[in-house]
Amino acid sequence: MGVSLGYFSTKPVPLANHRQLLALVAAANEEYDWWCESIWFSDTPDEAGKAFGFTKLFCMIDDEDTDTWMASLDVCRIIRFLTSVAERLGIEWRLEIEGAPFGIVTRAGPDAESQGNSSGFLDMFPGAFESLRSRPREEILAEWSDR
Repeated sequence: MGVSLGYFSTKPVPLANHRQLLALVAAANEEYDWWCESIWFSDTPDEAGKAFGFTKLFCMIDDEDTDTWMASLDVCRIIRFLTSVAERLGIEWRLEIEGAPFGIVTRAGPDAESQGNSSGFLDMFPGAFESLRSRPREEILAEWSDR
């Protein structure tokens, strides 16, 4: 699954805020061991001045349940990160997975669509995730360190 979560500012981002955003992304990526890919933003806004980026969610390992479980944890982490950016810099976000709307993140947090999609992420895929819920994330990362 080459599935990516895309995030796009809803309005143009001033250059100073874009630089701050990139610094926040670098710090977030330094402090968290992402499952497949880290948060990525373009160094420059698009032609309309909007910030944008993508994160590939799945590693394509042999254990689809683990791959999906870990991708779901990263989606939730990205949404929390984007909420903090909205609070700090006033940048609000439109989210997509493979071009399909996933929701909006504002200073108030994720909207109902984002909340529903992130909490229902696992429902989009077949699998047995109960045994994974009780395992520490770090244990799973260590088990799949060669991903």
